[in-house]
Amino acid sequence: MTTTFTAEFRDEWEREREVKFRRRFMWYAGTVVIVSLVIMAAGVTASLVFPEGAEPNLEAPMVLTSATAERLGVEAESFGALAWRSTFIQFGFSLLAVLLYLWGFVQVKANRPTRQRLVDLTAWLILVTGVLNFIATAVGYEVIAAAAPEAFYSLAASQADFAVMGIGLGFSVLLTHTLASFFLPWTARESLRPIWPLLVFNTVLTMILAWDRPGLLAATVLSAPLFAAPGTIIAWWKHSRFRNRFHVRAVRERYGKLRRELVDARKIHEQMFPQPIDSGPLRLRLTYRPAQHIGGDYVFAQPVEPGPADGAGGIHLIVIDVTGHGVRAALTVNRIHGELQRLLALDPASTPGSLLASLNEYLHLTVANHSLFATALAIYADLDRGVIRWASAGHPPAILRSADGRIFRLAPTAIVLGAVPPDQFEAEIEELPFGEGDSLIAYTDGATETVDRSGKMVRVQGFEAMVASAPHSRERPHEADLTAHLASRLDEVRAGPAEDDTLIVQLSRSVVAKPSATTAAALSASSA
Repeated sequence: MTTTFTAEFRDEWEREREVKFRRRFMWYAGTVVIVSLVIMAAGVTASLVFPEGAEPNLEAPMVLTSATAERLGVEAESFGALAWRSTFIQFGFSLLAVLLYLWGFVQVKANRPTRQRLVDLTAWLILVTGVLNFIATAVGYEVIAAAAPEAFYSLAASQADFAVMGIGLGFSVLLTHTLASFFLPWTARESLRPIWPLLVFNTVLTMILAWDRPGLLAATVLSAPLFAAPGTIIAWWKHSRFRNRFHVRAVRERYGKLRRELVDARKIHEQMFPQPIDSGPLRLRLTYRPAQHIGGDYVFAQPVEPGPADGAGGIHLIVIDVTGHGVRAALTVNRIHGELQRLLALDPASTPGSLLASLNEYLHLTVANHSLFATALAIYADLDRGVIRWASAGHPPAILRSADGRIFRLAPTAIVLGAVPPDQFEAEIEELPFGEGDSLIAYTDGATETVDRSGKMVRVQGFEAMVASAPHSRERPHEADLTAHLASRLDEVRAGPAEDDTLIVQLSRSVVAKPSATTAAALSASSA
């Protein structure tokens, strides 16, 4: 397996290989049984072939019995009887091999062994049937040697018939091994397990039978491994293809599953964002575009209800940008969201500076050791006094655009959150007028770090110019959604896909309509 696979992938890979091996082994064993029975039936049928019009000669079951007997100089009838006996002996060994494969089939179907046990069983079957094939071949040669020992050994010495025993064994192994590799999803190394002992067995056999013919001995021994080459190549090719298909499918399935989970995570993540406020003295809008499915940009908003003295109330607004993006940053945002809820539940009158100080302590004690920090802009819009008070922990300067188009920056007043211990963190609070028709634009560094087609960043100056040039109505400036407009402008100038999360937040103060002179006179008359 490739090193990119997780433990879950490896477990699934092994599980699938085991199931596939078990299923394919039964196909393999069944095929071997059927093919062996067909070959055995064909052999018995061929043994009983006789010339047309003649009676069957049961004393000469082998087709070449007469020719072989004549070549060895023995009587055909006596040789035929031996050949008939040899046929049944070889039939018995073949039947034993069939029974072994039937036994293996039943064992696998009943016990569902592990993949390693299946590999062991297959190697054992190939080894044992190879040895049985050799014994059956040896019996056949023994029949000839029993009929005419002197003539047979003279023939064997001249025509190397003894060496053919090793070749016959090799062809048997070739057939069984190739068939196994065609069916089974085993590796090339696993496919060679039954081959090594058979090669040793074949080498020893050949050395005993052809010790006086060095050339034949060397040729037989050196060519023996070639019988395993087709099965080994097939095993390597099929296993590689199976592994690649599994890898592609597993990655595709995991990607689809991860994508679905990220979509669900994004829904949960964005549910923490405040809903737009489209009516009342304050209007809130936002546009959020994570570079990936989810990111580390976040805005928290909590309105403050008017007090018992008929005050106008206000709103807490905290814009946060956790270092990095993706799941890691989003999980940190989730923790910050819970901490902000806790802080404002304990003290709804918390100042921007005290909120940042509490968040700094929280991040420093929990996630700073994982190199996770955050920039933050904490704002309180005070409608009673008509001002905004803010404290900024290394956050990009927000932009206040007044109703008459003037631009003001909300500069940082503290270091980033989590970078220093609580006793070294100080967050100064500053204040600006916030009148009717004014709009505050807060954003994260994904906006100012947008790279245009010339390779330059937009930076604060460029983004500020976009805010200043954005269209607005002097009569009702709070109704313009500047966040969508600014996000579109960034898309227009951006070269390539976004590399960081981008969050743009707009907090506007509504313009209260003044009654006309006629309406004011009517109201005065009615009150009089």
